[in-house]
Amino acid sequence: MDSFCTISEKKDISPAILNKKGKLDDDEWEEIKKHPGTGYDLLTGISGGLTEEVTQIVLQHHEKIDGSGYPKGLKESDIGRFGRICCIVDVYDALTTKRSYKEAMSKMTAFTIM
Repeated sequence: MDSFCTISEKKDISPAILNKKGKLDDDEWEEIKKHPGTGYDLLTGISGGLTEEVTQIVLQHHEKIDGSGYPKGLKESDIGRFGRICCIVDVYDALTTKRSYKEAMSKMTAFTIM
């Protein structure tokens, strides 16, 4: 499981999908793409609440500057500063962490790819 994405965000995703060794099919990928919204909904529902800036980090951590990210396909300045930062952190984490479907890359390899 992705160490950056919280367990609560992915609690509704089947472990079979999270731990799949091969490529995800279209339906599985659609399930994965729901986790930022799920995490956002959980955080905004907390009594006492968190700031909008904090909840936007969870919602936007898979958005990409070119609009190819998810869940909303935001572009450039539509992505908050902290959402952008967390996306970079998430990519680095994904590359350097061993997963069920891949080995961890070295830090230098990850930086080269990024």
